[in-house]
Amino acid sequence: MKDYSDEKLVQLLSYRDNEALNELYLRYSSMMFSFFLSMSKSRELAEDLTQDIFIKLIDKADRYKQKISFKSWLFRMARNMYLDKYRFFKMEMRKLDIVKHKSDKIDNETDDIRHIVIKHLDCLKPKKRMCFVMRYLHDFSISEIGEIMKCSEGTVRSRLHYAKEELKKKIGSNIGDYYER
Repeated sequence: MKDYSDEKLVQLLSYRDNEALNELYLRYSSMMFSFFLSMSKSRELAEDLTQDIFIKLIDKADRYKQKISFKSWLFRMARNMYLDKYRFFKMEMRKLDIVKHKSDKIDNETDDIRHIVIKHLDCLKPKKRMCFVMRYLHDFSISEIGEIMKCSEGTVRSRLHYAKEELKKKIGSNIGDYYER
């Protein structure tokens, strides 16, 4: 199974092949966990969403069309799953009228810029945060992000630009040099 392409594994998975699922899990579980952790800042939620995305993958494997790469398709499902959870939690927070207080202090001055930025990603709106995470933490191209987010490359560039500007204001540092590609 290790020699099979992602597309072939998804095809086998659509016939409920457990070995295909195991191989896809090995290839993508840490990437999915990292994505969900970057978005949610909650290890527990990231673990739950990682498991949920693979359950969803089992159910939706027969719907995969090779118009986009499997990786982009999986991230699109992950994005949608996260947004659904985000909307749910946002509504629950309003109902409970909980105010979230966060310290803007940076705990350790020796943290590198990447770590500092990751700590402050929650100041971004979900679409900007997703673009930023996919581009700079998961190395997606602008066009891949556009496919996943169902928007134009120009929109992706704009979201990345504004995300960097907002992070710059929040952190008070020039992150632009670090995240220029």
